[in-house]
Amino acid sequence: MSVLMLSLNNWVLYPAELAGDLGIPGKKAEKFLASVGCKLETVTAAEVAAQTLNKRTASRSGKKAVLKGPIKFPKASLRGN
Repeated sequence: MSVLMLSLNNWVLYPAELAGDLGIPGKKAEKFLASVGCKLETVTAAEVAAQTLNKRTASRSGKKAVLKGPIKFPKASLRGN
């Protein structure tokens, strides 16, 4: 679901906005977005206010998640070789 939200928002999503929508803590939303390959970047309150309509998100958000392609997943190690 978060990848769909990222694709609709030009590959940028605010973890506080996702946390508010899903009713989960902000840190959990950040970990979830990082697990799908997003890089977390610090943003200013003015940038968040310009990009989101949710006033509550704008007041408590200090990070944005950016998904850049191509996605690189960790290589699986083969044990026993």
